[in-house]
Amino acid sequence: MSDDARVPASRWWFLVPFVLGDLVMLTAATLIYMRAGRPMNVVETTTFSACVCCGALLGVWPFVLRNKAALKAYEINELSTTLSQIQRSEEVAQCIANATGQWHAVHEQAAATLAAAREIAESMANTQKEFRALFDRAADTDRNNLRLEVNKLRRAEADWLHVLVRIMDHVYALYAAGVRSGQRALIEQFANFQNACRDAARRVGLVPVLAAPGETFNPEIHQLMNPNDPVPANAIVSEMLATGYAYQGQLIRRALVVLQAAQAAGVTRTDVIESFSSSAATGGQTSEAAPGGTDAGNAPQESLEKETPLGDQQGTITSFPPTQDSDAPQTDKENQQENQ
Repeated sequence: MSDDARVPASRWWFLVPFVLGDLVMLTAATLIYMRAGRPMNVVETTTFSACVCCGALLGVWPFVLRNKAALKAYEINELSTTLSQIQRSEEVAQCIANATGQWHAVHEQAAATLAAAREIAESMANTQKEFRALFDRAADTDRNNLRLEVNKLRRAEADWLHVLVRIMDHVYALYAAGVRSGQRALIEQFANFQNACRDAARRVGLVPVLAAPGETFNPEIHQLMNPNDPVPANAIVSEMLATGYAYQGQLIRRALVVLQAAQAAGVTRTDVIESFSSSAATGGQTSEAAPGGTDAGNAPQESLEKETPLGDQQGTITSFPPTQDSDAPQTDKENQQENQ
C-alpha cells in the first residue's frame, strides 16, 4: 500500500475535527444531563440521546473512513498489480508471437534447405548415372578396341606363322632333295642350313616335331598321308616325309610319316613329298587370294591343322631333339637308304 492511499487514515490532523466534535457532543450531553430535571422529559432525553449518538458517531467515523480508505487503497493496489500482470502477459504474448514468427521463419528455412538438399542429391545421382554410363561406354569402347587389336594381332600371328611353316616346309623339301641327290657335301650344307633355320624359328616359339625311323607310331604327334588308312597296332615309323610343328607348347601340325608296311607296298619319299608340297602350295595360294582380313587370317589357322596342346613343353615334341647332333645320324641313315 502506498503513502498517498494511507493519508486520510494515518495522519493525526485528520482525527482532530472528529475528536473536537466528539468532545463537544459529549460536553453538551453532560451539560444537558446535569441541568435537566429529574426525571428528564422527552425533549431532554431526546437531546441527550442525540448528543451521545453524535459523539459516538464522530468517534467511530474516522475509523470507518480509514477502513474505507484502506479497502480502496487495497483495491487500487490489487488493480495495479493486476494491470502489471496483464502488461507482463502482453509482453509474454508478444514474446510468444515473436518466437512463433521466428519458428515459422526457421521452419521455412529448414524446408528450403531440405528442398535444396534434395535437389543436390538428385543432381548428384543424375551426375553419377551419367558418369557411370559414360564410364561404361568408354569401357565398352576400350574393350572393343582391345578385342579388335587382339584379333588383328592373332590374324597377323596366324599369317606369319603360316608363312614361317611354309618356309620351313620348303627348307625341309630342299634338304630332302639334297638327300635324294646322294652328294654328301650338299647334304651337309642343306642340313646345316635347315638346323640354322630351325634355331631361328625356335627363338619365336616354333619348334619342329620330328619322327625318327624305327619309332613307334604315335597318333598324337604322327599322321599318315591318307588319314583314312588303317594303322596297325605297334606300327613302326619307317621315315618322316614332312616335319610337324608346335608353337609355344601347342601342337599345330603333326609330323607326316610313312610306316614300314606302307613303304613295303611301294610308297616312295619323292611322290609323297611332291604331293604334300603341292597341297601346301595350293593351300597357301588359296589363303593369299582370299579377300578380307578375317578370311585371310583364318585360312592359315585352318591350313596348319591345329591340335590340342600336349602340355607346357618348351622344347621339341619328339624323342629326338632338333639339333645338329641328332640330324647328322638321321642324314647318314637316309643316305644309306638312298644308296640301297
